[in-house]
Amino acid sequence: MTSNGSWSRLSFTVDSRWAMVCLAVAVLLLRVAPCFAQVTGTVQIPENETPDSPIQLGPLYLTPTFALRDIGVDNNVFNDDVQESDFTVTPSVQIAGVTLFGPMRFTGRLNTDYVWFQKFRSERSFNNTVDLRFEGFFDRLHPWATGEFVSTRARQGLEIDVRAQRTAPTIGAGFEWVVGSRTSLAVSSRLARIRYAGDEQFQGANLSEQLDSTTRTYGAGLRFELTPLTMLLVDGEYTTARFTGESVRNNNAWSVMPRLVFQPDAFISGELMVGFKTLTPTSPALEGFEGVVTQGNLTVSLLDVTQFRIEVERNTEYSFDPLHPYYVQTGATVTITQQIGGPFDLEVSLGRYELAYRDLPDLAFGPRGTEQLTTGKVGVGYRLGETFRVDINGQLEKRRSIFRRDREYDRVIYYGTLAYLL
Repeated sequence: MTSNGSWSRLSFTVDSRWAMVCLAVAVLLLRVAPCFAQVTGTVQIPENETPDSPIQLGPLYLTPTFALRDIGVDNNVFNDDVQESDFTVTPSVQIAGVTLFGPMRFTGRLNTDYVWFQKFRSERSFNNTVDLRFEGFFDRLHPWATGEFVSTRARQGLEIDVRAQRTAPTIGAGFEWVVGSRTSLAVSSRLARIRYAGDEQFQGANLSEQLDSTTRTYGAGLRFELTPLTMLLVDGEYTTARFTGESVRNNNAWSVMPRLVFQPDAFISGELMVGFKTLTPTSPALEGFEGVVTQGNLTVSLLDVTQFRIEVERNTEYSFDPLHPYYVQTGATVTITQQIGGPFDLEVSLGRYELAYRDLPDLAFGPRGTEQLTTGKVGVGYRLGETFRVDINGQLEKRRSIFRRDREYDRVIYYGTLAYLL
């Protein structure tokens, strides 16, 4: 059993190593980026450009998409040691719309997935997402407002294996104001709620009682144009999370998050955030968190033939377990995509994630410790023009738990995807 002192030293060691790695990558990117864009940039509000959409109805521009995803066999539908297999397919329909009114833009997106299993009817579901966004493109001011509503049974995160029905409405608003030739100020606020169906259970826990919550986030930051293709963002956020059932998870959090953003036309594209977060529970019984947090998705393109993509993550997430209310999720996925001739490409990816739990004092069960999830995927893709794509993939997942062996599983999925974009 790990003592509090040794656990704190372990947490500090992980934080230090993760911080050093991420900071080293950030410094390297800062040194490399100017080599590909020597011209000094200036901060500008983006133009309200006419969208490139296949369908136009007056001032409304529409882009529909249809896909058949995950066509294949899942050999472990429930992520357990029984390993029950089934054939599955997910038809997916999406339509995105844009309309322009002078310097203002309204964007909407409707996405519907139907997850179908041949034998296990209980796992079938409709998953729906509606996004709305307003933006204003003025001389030095860029206001915006967003709204999203999600109704889904898709699995939540890396911990909860059951497909649980829930709704997640979110609203947000903010603005960006250009205050100098290379500097702008950004302010934002966000309100997010999550509500599980009252009868959803996982490993003896009622998910509604444990995880129904309201989160408010207030942010402010500065944007600095380093080059025409590189921007540095420094954001500060204050977050309050309040749970309707189990109040031990209630907390207030501060975070400071410097972030590098690389434009899609750059040799390196995507973004990398390395910051510091302090999470303070309102209950003195629960240990807080102070440490490095990261989030990034970077792509390096070589001669439009080879792509290296890395996704990194380190942050706190809420657990369904009443004795272990939250955990620190740390991990990365590396993906290599190689053109292998004509319209064919080969993709290989490998990921590893660790869930380090924070516990309530409990002499009977003791600390939960950590869980590790390892993933691997190999796929071949075929693209026909700009509108049609076929993928065939094989994927492996493996979870190992120090504390609860009943949560360990192995999973193999063979599936294909057909996507059509008008």
